[in-house]
Amino acid sequence: SRVQGRPSIWTRSGGRSRRGAGERMKQELKVNGMELLNMRIPIRITSKKNGKNWNPKIRRYFNTQATKVLTNTIAWAAKTHRVMTEPTTAPVAMELICHFKDKRHSDTANCPEIVCDALESIIYYNDRQIGPLIVIPCECGEDALTVRVRTTDPQEGTCVDA
Repeated sequence: SRVQGRPSIWTRSGGRSRRGAGERMKQELKVNGMELLNMRIPIRITSKKNGKNWNPKIRRYFNTQATKVLTNTIAWAAKTHRVMTEPTTAPVAMELICHFKDKRHSDTANCPEIVCDALESIIYYNDRQIGPLIVIPCECGEDALTVRVRTTDPQEGTCVDA
């Protein structure tokens, strides 16, 4: 499968960094760090914002059933593929490879939100522990999601040796 698009690092503020930094961080994720999770799920990725409806009676947004099913599917897959039995307290780095059938549904802007919320209290205690987050869109003829989570060093911001 050939990767289409550029890898990018998403910061906590939601901004993107340069392409070279994303490729460099991707190499660091592959080489260093203790791997906490490495899984591929054959699901169609949807945005959490697309799965919200407005309820005028209570004046709030609520998640649709499809969003809840997607979150539960990711959470149960993570429970079966995780390395540790307890969530880690260490900072982590995450790499998401979003596989799409075609370009029509290849929006990766809001994909990390639903995955980070699904893995909370399974792989890590709070999604504030996520340091570098790489999102790579891939057009390969099938809908799937690949998630890799590794520990990172809090002082240097790079992955630590296992």
